Amino acid sequence: MKKVTLLVSALLLGASLTFTSCSEKAENDAEETTEQIGEDMDDAADNMGDEFEQGRNELRNEINDGVDKLDKKIEEVDAEIEKATANEKARWEKRKAELEEERQDLKASLDDLGDRTEANWEEFKSDVDRKMEKIKADLES
Repeated sequence: MKKVTLLVSALLLGASLTFTSCSEKAENDAEETTEQIGEDMDDAADNMGDEFEQGRNELRNEINDGVDKLDKKIEEVDAEIEKATANEKARWEKRKAELEEERQDLKASLDDLGDRTEANWEEFKSDVDRKMEKIKADLES
């Protein structure tokens, strides 16, 4: 009888250790998976932030390039004003005022760039892209 009790006890102990170790392993796997998911989410958030910042820097460079092109065109118009007749001066002055207005509008966009968040970024970027296309067309004419 002692042998049977000892055998049953050993079997119960072995079974409980087996089931306990399986559940601990499953629990450890679940914890590792949860930690990995958390790390992946953090990485994804960092990447999104990096992409946003990269897009912001690219747009800043585009705006600065547009301002530089407008400055050069304004200088060309100033040269035309100096050598123009009285009738032509009025036309060149009007053109200069238009260019200066576009330049101010771009500078305002550059100032607003720092206030933009990811939530309102696409609308802002589209607006700046439209301005840049208009300026490009104006400079080519």
